[in-house]
Amino acid sequence: LFFALKSMLLCVAYESGLHKMITILIGFLYVVIAAVVSFFVFSRLYGKLEWLSLSMIILSAPAFYIMRERCNTNYCHFFDFQQSDLSAFGAFCAFAGVSLSAIASILAERLFKNFSKGINRRDRRDDFNHGKYYIHRVHLDFSAGLFLSAVWLWQHFLVHDDSLSNTRVLFGQWSAKHYVLVCVHAAQAWWAGLVVMHFSTVTKSLIQTVMGLLGLCIIDPLYGIDQGHNFGIRAVPSLLIAFIVVMSAILFQTGRLNMKFLRERAGVSPEQEVGGFRSLKRYLYSILCGFQENGNQTIPRCNLLVYCLPVFYIISNALQTELTNTASANRFFVPQSLQVGIPLCGLSFAHVLTLQSYGLKGLAEAWNPRSLPKFLLLGLMQSVVSALAGMSMGLGMDSSLYVAMGKIYTPLSLVLGRWILKRRYLWIEWLSVMVLFVASVTLAFMDSSIAGNQSVRPSSAAAILCCAASASMACVYSVTMELALQKGNTPYVVNKIRLDFGAFLWSISFLPVMGYLGIKGHRPDLAYWYYRPSDYWTCIKLGSCDQESGLFVLHNSTADADALAKVGCYCDNGVFLGWGTWLPYAALATGVVYSWLTGKVIENFGTVMRSVLDGFPIVLLWFFISPMASRIPLAAFQAVYYKGPWPFINRAWGKDLMTIVNPLSAITYIEAAAQVRQVATLRQETEEAMHTNGSTGHQELSTDSDDTSSQTGSSWTPDEDECNC
Repeated sequence: LFFALKSMLLCVAYESGLHKMITILIGFLYVVIAAVVSFFVFSRLYGKLEWLSLSMIILSAPAFYIMRERCNTNYCHFFDFQQSDLSAFGAFCAFAGVSLSAIASILAERLFKNFSKGINRRDRRDDFNHGKYYIHRVHLDFSAGLFLSAVWLWQHFLVHDDSLSNTRVLFGQWSAKHYVLVCVHAAQAWWAGLVVMHFSTVTKSLIQTVMGLLGLCIIDPLYGIDQGHNFGIRAVPSLLIAFIVVMSAILFQTGRLNMKFLRERAGVSPEQEVGGFRSLKRYLYSILCGFQENGNQTIPRCNLLVYCLPVFYIISNALQTELTNTASANRFFVPQSLQVGIPLCGLSFAHVLTLQSYGLKGLAEAWNPRSLPKFLLLGLMQSVVSALAGMSMGLGMDSSLYVAMGKIYTPLSLVLGRWILKRRYLWIEWLSVMVLFVASVTLAFMDSSIAGNQSVRPSSAAAILCCAASASMACVYSVTMELALQKGNTPYVVNKIRLDFGAFLWSISFLPVMGYLGIKGHRPDLAYWYYRPSDYWTCIKLGSCDQESGLFVLHNSTADADALAKVGCYCDNGVFLGWGTWLPYAALATGVVYSWLTGKVIENFGTVMRSVLDGFPIVLLWFFISPMASRIPLAAFQAVYYKGPWPFINRAWGKDLMTIVNPLSAITYIEAAAQVRQVATLRQETEEAMHTNGSTGHQELSTDSDDTSSQTGSSWTPDEDECNC
């Protein structure tokens, strides 16, 4: 009945005029509904890693189809929906059909696995009926055929409206492709039932999603521009999204098995996970408050202070990127001057804190000549990173694209961590980091190859290369700084003086270097000795600056004289050019805070975790900070967002979805790493307990199941009043 109702509802949704893209998007909710229903039907509790992987799949796959449908013969357009394309009734029918299909598949899985209460005890002992898939398949197909035949005949004899389906005839005209299609659908339904029987409905839906994307990646290039939806334009981002979906499916299917293997290898009993409302309640409280062991009792723990440092780091990263990009977009400004001011202010701030906390003895330790050389090398690396970053923004680069391209830092941090820091990472950590990296690169390619995404000035290839070089050097700098900070017991604030001193010296030496590179790269305004007009974007249309006299020269002296009188253009040069407004100082303040928090994150969490946290600022930039900045009625911001205000929900839906995938992939790595650490901790505790008690067995873990919680005293059921930070 449910399968028949599903088919009927989807036909009604199609005939209502609902746009096929909306129907496809609703269809991806199938896997979520199946996972939720299986939670209550089978008490199947999926862990955080599985839900994160599932979220990346249901966001990445629609982005693939959206980008495919947008690309037409020779360009990629935005969707322009008509009123009939947005039928609320059609959307409801599509959602109801998808929900019924998922529920029907779960019930069929329950039947195929002989968990249904309709099968009595005698049938379960019957060797002929028990476990015979084809017997259940006959019953299922026969009942579905009866219901669909009833609907078919009802439409033929009673329904004759102007619908898209021809209900006046029973069969119509059949061709060879219709017979082939029927055979393919029958075989697909048969194999889908086998997958559901041996695995699960969620696994079946994941296989269908993965194979659908991979099939289109093969078929679209063969069909050409028209029927292949112009695969040549979107080839790279489409293949990258397909890679993300495949890797996320692998994480979903093997993440739990991997943790089970690690627990068994560590000599720890596998953790039993049972679904139901009680487990759901405990899981929600673990997110809000967390748990910690206190003797034989599990009590809630406040997680707020634990995550303060990463949260502040993420916010400062986003603000520093936006303000620096906006300040550098003004050609009446030298970007390298900002890179000089940040370590100078950081150095002054570190002196004040050191003097307050450790007195003159701390300052003497900070300026110890024997400790300065290695920090001068770190200062050189930091100056190179800052100079390349400033040059990329000075050459013109979108803030979101800057963050996305900087993710080359992420896989490189694991490589250097393995090579230099001698850290071992499991395959699940490598896989999650690769997903994070590919998701970021996908955004960069979607911005450059799919038309209609640019809301600011287009990014140049030189700017992208500078950003990639800056990220690579930043990784080397971060690993080296991690070694320097973690060796010895010197306080961070003391080491910060040495770091900022080296960065300040090298940033001054980079002033002429960046100017020379700017002149060679057709951006002479990056040189502090180069005369440029103010207001730049207004005055450059009227004339230019004479580099010998420093005077403003009109292009057309007669026609532009009145405009010049109104604007008041003049020429100037110098290191601190353009510092007469508040914007450079705001960028300076956020840069100092970001530099300080970067060192703290590296010291406390490491280089790899810092690279993972860098996946979050892009969401703030894309959905909040950049749209709000585009609405600020100041010339500096209007010069960047010259096409008008940036919408909070961009019409590039595919890029919106992939932007959300970035932090999800970062959280996936954090969760995978946390599970690996948990297993290592449990193994250490087990070995200590065995050594203390002289036991030869292994330690049993308390579980979240309803049975064990009533028998052991170590489990804790949270109440509403107990979850207080």
